[in-house]
Amino acid sequence: MYYFVKDIQFMEDVEKQGSATGTYVITLVDDEYFYNKGKSFSGIYEYFRENSGRKPKVIDSSINSLTGLSIGGSHQIDWIPVLLGGTHYKPYKYYFVEI
Repeated sequence: MYYFVKDIQFMEDVEKQGSATGTYVITLVDDEYFYNKGKSFSGIYEYFRENSGRKPKVIDSSINSLTGLSIGGSHQIDWIPVLLGGTHYKPYKYYFVEI
């Protein structure tokens, strides 16, 4: 989860430096433990895991003390299912964050 936040900070930094405008982060996972199956719904996990139908917390400066990173914006993680056909079903989900 730390590296998910680090990706967001990186794209915030890219935009701040003027290297790009309209930056995005997209993350694809194939394991339910990232978004709702883990035992913990506190700490860094509450920013990514859906709990009893409740959306994850908004990633903002409140996560900085947990990660040692410096998030300046406000980013909601909304997990979106990916439906793949075939015989090998896996529960893929992704989020897309516009910086």
